Amino acid sequence: MMRVDLTAIHNLMAKFYGSREMNMYTFAERNHFIKPKEIKLLFDYKEDCNLEIERLTRRLSRYIWDCHNFFVSIKNNKIEVTIVFYVKRRQSDYDFEFSEN
Repeated sequence: MMRVDLTAIHNLMAKFYGSREMNMYTFAERNHFIKPKEIKLLFDYKEDCNLEIERLTRRLSRYIWDCHNFFVSIKNNKIEVTIVFYVKRRQSDYDFEFSEN
């Protein structure tokens, strides 16, 4: 089961980082459009706030459960939180190089 408390995450970002805008993008496959593969959350933040990625990751881990992994990064003066729910199984292709010894 995938559980993310978006209201609590938005409140946390507004309280500690002065965020006033949140954008959410989902990536879903055609055959499983109800269950997204990945969610990307974009937040603005105040320039004068003390932004530490480790502390923010710990705070966010309270509200994100049962996911494969999540990442926090800063791009274009926005905080980007990427939540990966599952990784699609792929066939592994190994490349072997044959040479004379």
